[in-house]
Amino acid sequence: MLAGFVVGILLARGLGVEGYGQYGIAMAVITIAGVPGELGLPRLVMRETAAAHARKDWPIFFGVIRWADSTSLAISLPIVALIAVCALLFAGGPASSLGAAIMWGAPVIPLFALAKIRAGALQGLNKVVLGQTATILLRPLLLGLLLLGFFALTGRITPQAAMALNAVTAACALAAGFILLKKNAPAEAPTQLAKESRQWLRSTI
Repeated sequence: MLAGFVVGILLARGLGVEGYGQYGIAMAVITIAGVPGELGLPRLVMRETAAAHARKDWPIFFGVIRWADSTSLAISLPIVALIAVCALLFAGGPASSLGAAIMWGAPVIPLFALAKIRAGALQGLNKVVLGQTATILLRPLLLGLLLLGFFALTGRITPQAAMALNAVTAACALAAGFILLKKNAPAEAPTQLAKESRQWLRSTI
C-alpha cells in the first residue's frame, strides 16, 4: 500500500492534470482488457497445484501450469493486437499521447497474467506470502523507483513513458515469479505432462 501511494504521488507530480487523466484512461483500458486474459487461471492453478502437491502428482502439477500459460497467451495476445488496432483507429496511435500510452501498456496484459499464474502456483505450494511478493510488493516498489529515476533525469513524466515502465515492471514480476517457482518447485518437470484441458477449462467458466 505504501509503495502504491508513492507511485500515485510520483505520477500526479510528474504527469500533471492532463497527463494523469490520459494515464488513467490507458490504465483503465489495460486493466479491463486484462480480465479475460486471466480467465480465472491463477485460482485454477492454485487449486490444482495444491492438490497435485499433496498427491505428489508432478505430471498434473507442471501440466496445469503449462496449460494455463498457453491458454492465457492464446487469449491475451489477440486482445493485445485488438487494443493496438483500436488505439491506432480511435486514439490517434503513436502520434497521440493517449494512443501511445495504450499501445505501450498493452504488453502488461499477457505479462501480468503469466506472473499471476506463477503466483497461484506458489500459493498452491503453501508459499502464500512468497507467492504474492512479485506481483503485489516487487512490482509497485520497482515502478516507484523507475518513476523516481525517470523524473529525476527528465523533470517530467509522459503518459506513454509511465505505461512503458508498467510493462517493464510486469516483465520483472514475471521473471521473479519464474525464479521463485523454480526454487520452490518440489521436483523437476517430468517429460510427460498431464493435460486435462476440458476439465480445467470447465473449471474456469
